[in-house]
Amino acid sequence: MTVSTLTLNDGNEVPWIAFGTGTALYCKDVQHPVTLALQSGFMHLDTAQEYRNEETMGSAITTSGKPWSELFVTTKLGELQGEATPKGALEVSLSKLGLTHVNLYLVHHPHVHIGRLKEVWKGMEEAKNAGLTKSIGVSNFTVDHLREILEVATIPPAVNQIEVQPYILKALQPNFALHKQHNIITAAFGGLSPLFHGKGGPLDPVIENIRVWLERTWGTPVSDSQVLIKFLQQRDILVVTTSSKMEHMQEYLDTENVPDLTPEEIQEIEGAGAQLHRRFFKRCHAPNMFGTVDIGIISPAFRKLKSFFKNIFIGLKHLELRKRKIADVIPHTGYYEFKKDSDANDMTVQQYYRETYNIHIK
Repeated sequence: MTVSTLTLNDGNEVPWIAFGTGTALYCKDVQHPVTLALQSGFMHLDTAQEYRNEETMGSAITTSGKPWSELFVTTKLGELQGEATPKGALEVSLSKLGLTHVNLYLVHHPHVHIGRLKEVWKGMEEAKNAGLTKSIGVSNFTVDHLREILEVATIPPAVNQIEVQPYILKALQPNFALHKQHNIITAAFGGLSPLFHGKGGPLDPVIENIRVWLERTWGTPVSDSQVLIKFLQQRDILVVTTSSKMEHMQEYLDTENVPDLTPEEIQEIEGAGAQLHRRFFKRCHAPNMFGTVDIGIISPAFRKLKSFFKNIFIGLKHLELRKRKIADVIPHTGYYEFKKDSDANDMTVQQYYRETYNIHIK
């Protein structure tokens, strides 16, 4: 199966759809699902140091028999400890993956590098110049984060991987504008969240009507997922998705063969999405600390707790991050405000949620 590509601002080509190993596959052995993905036709595999599954992804690549030259592998820089560097961290990842280089290396979270984002970006450039990665980029970066590293960038980021789905398109317009200005490809995680976690929203009837119309005119079954993926693809967005079932993997890849949506259909999806603002990777806003952080909650036990907000409140109340302690937590419209306390112990957002609730910060 041939997969179309997008051209990055450094001239490299990236398959437009990737098989992701975060969220549901976080901290799990991914050899089987990655093997299925490769058998289905995925050529782009997305992992991260924080996911703790680079080694089993490497095993799947090795046992697949596919030449590494035919694959596109993305990994992401996690939190740096002590004197560690992006280049050194990537060397560890390459050892786990069994590769001599990756195709794309992303700074996973800006907030764990606050105060040294520029330094970290220069370290990313060092990794690229050393031949350890063909392209470099970022993930979860706001406009402010991007502007900060662009001030010193000799090599601009090629990709910014963020949550993209119709319910937040309006909020993402500043990102899209800056991406366009610097030829940065937008990569999307959570693109299918409205279908799996947001049932009953204004998108539902619109997606259904488009799906039925496509089936009638094309003469082949079309899924709701394919309609949304097609919507993203036509915006030249790199789609990162996942599944444990081969039939769904093939369905996602087959989206490329689905007829393009009409301008009117695209407008209908955008209009329905604009009626509701909803993020599925919950956000918290910490002014003057680290900007905006996307928190993807994957712990099944946590999901089953009676009161989501009660437990989030308890967690945030005691959260310590980079020698700043929360003195006040105010829930409002899905956001939380924090006040600084310089006497707190040093613990990052990632460490706290990982150690306390087994929650993964996307």
